[in-house]
Amino acid sequence: PKSAFTGMSWNSVIQLKFDGQQGVTPSDIYLDNIYFWKNPVAQGMDATLSDLQVDGATVPGFVSSANNYQYGVPGGGAIPQITLATTNDPAASVTSITQATEIPGDATVLVTAANGTTMLTYTVSFFYNSPAEGAPVPTNMNVISLFSDAYTDVNVDTWNTSWSQATYKEDTIAGNPTKKYTNVGFNGIETQAEPINASGMTYLHMDIWTPNMTTFNMKLVSFLGDGFGGPNGDSEANLDFTPTLGEWNQLHIPLADFTNAGLTSLDDLNQYIFTSTPFGSGILFLDNVYFTTEMAVDVDDIENAGDRVLIYPNPATAGASVFVSTEVRNVTVYNLSGQLIMTANTPNVQLQNLEAGIYIVKVLDAKGKLHTEKLIVE
Repeated sequence: PKSAFTGMSWNSVIQLKFDGQQGVTPSDIYLDNIYFWKNPVAQGMDATLSDLQVDGATVPGFVSSANNYQYGVPGGGAIPQITLATTNDPAASVTSITQATEIPGDATVLVTAANGTTMLTYTVSFFYNSPAEGAPVPTNMNVISLFSDAYTDVNVDTWNTSWSQATYKEDTIAGNPTKKYTNVGFNGIETQAEPINASGMTYLHMDIWTPNMTTFNMKLVSFLGDGFGGPNGDSEANLDFTPTLGEWNQLHIPLADFTNAGLTSLDDLNQYIFTSTPFGSGILFLDNVYFTTEMAVDVDDIENAGDRVLIYPNPATAGASVFVSTEVRNVTVYNLSGQLIMTANTPNVQLQNLEAGIYIVKVLDAKGKLHTEKLIVE
């Protein structure tokens, strides 16, 4: 019986092996009638499908005996439709097909056997397996960036070490370069050739998106200045996070959390290892990986700030002027790389030297309060 073969999957059997005499002496084996067999379904009781198609293609991994399927849809994609359900028994009937109305959501096929009483329901559960939009644009100024369009990146040896258990791909989400990982158990990122000295930094920032990782574990490793396994030993610490599924999570992690968890040095960081729960099937999109000294300030924070100054018009036209809706001591304008572009000390700010793009404007008002705003120049 199949039950005698423990610890294996029956979905993709590719080999049959025979060992005789414990492999001590070669021996002859004669084989005949090799096949898999099961008790036949009683006539009129078969309610299984021979094919189930979504948008004109068979559901990946479909087998008649499995009734539930997970079906990934690219972020922002339309709701797929079940387009074909074929019964194994021509006398059986597809009683109903109920299409999904949203993502995540389920589509179901109800099959009734020829006897009119035996029924099976096949369920296809749709989920978004990638984000519809890129990660939020970061606005921190003092950074050491491993990967981000907003900053100049340092050299990274690899984003997917040879010992990783993950599939890695360079992807683009809504025009934004993004790291994509599938089948994630754990994945290693390394900066051994040029270790990161983050001793002057305060936070590790990462933007992550996942449809199925219930726990994201992040580990930092320092080789303490003498390479892996050197006389100084190695130091590491890891932290657990619970992502919100199906949306971008902005992790702004105090480096003190790592040192409190056992990391003894930040001035020679060599490895950055993340682990998925569930192990071996995690899907992760990664962007904006950097160390910084600043608190988390993203575009959503700026747009939703309750106590704020207004810059108008916004968007503005290159070469024109914008006005700040408060008395000011100082106005500074930065590009997204953190470079200071211009300063002003009046509410009327001339834009003649600004090219089209997104800028961060810091306004020190007459009371000494600092405001941060986003300015779009067209």
